[in-house]
Amino acid sequence: MTGFQYVVTSAPKAAVEIQSSVPWIGFRVGYALSGILLAVFEYFATRVAQILHRRIASFERKKS
Repeated sequence: MTGFQYVVTSAPKAAVEIQSSVPWIGFRVGYALSGILLAVFEYFATRVAQILHRRIASFERKKS
Protein backbone atom coordinates (compact mmCIF):
# COMPACT_ATOMS: atom_id res chain seq x y z
CA MET A 1 0.00 0.00 0.00
CA THR A 2 1.31 3.39 -0.86
CA GLY A 3 1.93 5.67 2.07
CA PHE A 4 1.25 2.97 4.65
CA GLN A 5 3.16 3.34 7.87
CA TYR A 6 2.95 0.78 10.64
CA VAL A 7 2.27 2.48 13.96
CA VAL A 8 1.39 0.26 16.92
CA THR A 9 -0.68 2.86 18.76
CA SER A 10 -2.96 3.66 15.82
CA ALA A 11 -3.89 0.04 15.04
CA PRO A 12 -6.14 -0.51 18.09
CA LYS A 13 -7.77 2.88 17.50
CA ALA A 14 -8.47 1.98 13.88
CA ALA A 15 -9.97 -1.38 14.91
CA VAL A 16 -12.34 0.38 17.32
CA GLU A 17 -13.19 3.10 14.80
CA ILE A 18 -14.20 0.66 12.06
CA GLN A 19 -15.92 -1.62 14.60
CA SER A 20 -13.77 -4.56 13.60
CA SER A 21 -14.42 -7.95 15.17
CA VAL A 22 -10.84 -8.91 14.30
CA PRO A 23 -8.28 -8.16 17.02
CA TRP A 24 -5.93 -5.30 16.12
CA ILE A 25 -3.03 -7.73 15.83
CA GLY A 26 -4.89 -9.08 12.81
CA PHE A 27 -3.74 -6.12 10.76
CA ARG A 28 -0.13 -7.31 10.81
CA VAL A 29 -1.13 -10.93 10.30
CA GLY A 30 -3.31 -9.98 7.34
CA TYR A 31 -0.48 -8.14 5.62
CA ALA A 32 1.90 -11.04 6.23
CA LEU A 33 -0.56 -13.59 4.85
CA SER A 34 -1.33 -11.49 1.80
CA GLY A 35 2.40 -11.23 1.10
CA ILE A 36 2.82 -14.99 1.35
CA LEU A 37 -0.20 -15.64 -0.87
CA LEU A 38 1.13 -13.18 -3.44
CA ALA A 39 4.51 -14.94 -3.49
CA VAL A 40 2.83 -18.34 -3.97
CA PHE A 41 0.65 -16.96 -6.77
CA GLU A 42 3.70 -15.44 -8.48
CA TYR A 43 5.52 -18.77 -8.31
CA PHE A 44 2.66 -20.69 -9.91
CA ALA A 45 2.07 -17.99 -12.52
CA THR A 46 5.73 -18.18 -13.49
CA ARG A 47 5.63 -21.97 -13.76
CA VAL A 48 2.46 -21.89 -15.91
CA ALA A 49 4.04 -19.27 -18.18
CA GLN A 50 7.15 -21.43 -18.60
CA ILE A 51 5.08 -24.52 -19.44
CA LEU A 52 2.97 -22.62 -21.96
CA HIS A 53 6.08 -21.11 -23.54
CA ARG A 54 7.62 -24.56 -24.00
CA ARG A 55 4.42 -25.97 -25.51
CA ILE A 56 4.07 -23.09 -27.95
CA ALA A 57 7.71 -23.40 -28.97
CA SER A 58 7.41 -27.15 -29.59
CA PHE A 59 4.18 -26.61 -31.55
CA GLU A 60 5.91 -24.02 -33.77
CA ARG A 61 8.84 -26.38 -34.37
CA LYS A 62 6.48 -29.16 -35.46
CA LYS A 63 4.60 -26.71 -37.67
CA SER A 64 7.77 -25.70 -39.57
